Amino acid sequence: LSGWSNYKFSSIEVITILKVLIGSKVLRKDEMQGIMRSVRMMLHQRAAGRVNSVYAEVDNYISPVHGKAILKMLEDLNRVISKRLKIDLHYIKGNGEQVTKRVLPLIFIFSDFYFYLIAFIDGSGYKYPAFLELTELKALMLLTSSTAKNCIKPIMPVKCGSACNLCMPENC
Repeated sequence: LSGWSNYKFSSIEVITILKVLIGSKVLRKDEMQGIMRSVRMMLHQRAAGRVNSVYAEVDNYISPVHGKAILKMLEDLNRVISKRLKIDLHYIKGNGEQVTKRVLPLIFIFSDFYFYLIAFIDGSGYKYPAFLELTELKALMLLTSSTAKNCIKPIMPVKCGSACNLCMPENC
């Protein structure tokens, strides 16, 4: 990927990216606006006027009902996945039942208008990982290394606010 640091998007590339994001309806308005600002900085100056109508769509964008900070959740999960750490997930099943499961996250994906965490569930007996919808998560708890002697700290508050941080073993 050398040479990408100077790459500028064309107007149709920006329009396509923003239309896909707007159509997904998965991110909060403030997250959409942040992405819009970032993408705008990657746009050729001469093409900026051609995407104004899409910027207006983002201004009129309505946040999803879940109201969760998906980008922060994805950032935290990406850190956990890259370090191959287990977490406890507190989530709500389709029938409304609240459940806590210990999992080893593998990856997150976007499919059919939802982000999913793909993870192995401890003690499930299944050979294959489970797909867990991120908007159903209520809290994530990081399980640190054995040297931390069962230190468990929240990486996402119960209400899934946007100010969540990972607890690393050295902070326990």
